[in-house]
Amino acid sequence: MLDFNVGADAVITSISYSVSVTATSPSWLSEIALYFGDSTGSTGVFFNPGFLDEFAGNGSYADSFDLIAVGLDFAVGADGILHLEFFEGFNDYAGVDGFWNAGTITFGIETGDVEVPGEVLEPATGLLLGAGLAMMGFAGRRQAARRAARLA
Repeated sequence: MLDFNVGADAVITSISYSVSVTATSPSWLSEIALYFGDSTGSTGVFFNPGFLDEFAGNGSYADSFDLIAVGLDFAVGADGILHLEFFEGFNDYAGVDGFWNAGTITFGIETGDVEVPGEVLEPATGLLLGAGLAMMGFAGRRQAARRAARLA
């Protein structure tokens, strides 16, 4: 099991992989699986790279899937944790009957638009800003009065 912080409410949109797995008899390559989902286990995807390979042995698999296109995209939730669990889907006997040997798995992730509240000015900064604006207004009125006096 692995957990990755991908950001609060991030959406998992795709998966690309190039992996090598082994199933020992009587297990099949189709039983080697990966679950990836949110940390609560309430939403996610079960993934079997050797789907339909119903025999023991070694298998290498590479492909990619657009999870949005097949309606399997999901958000990881407020904690931002993407949970991965590698397992063998059917336990044929008490020993280890499936291995993830090596490879890479890459997820497409869209981060949510997180609104960060604006900074609140300190009172002294607000007073200085207000005084500066007042001075600019006063100077503008004086210049307007001088122009009017010259024209009259």
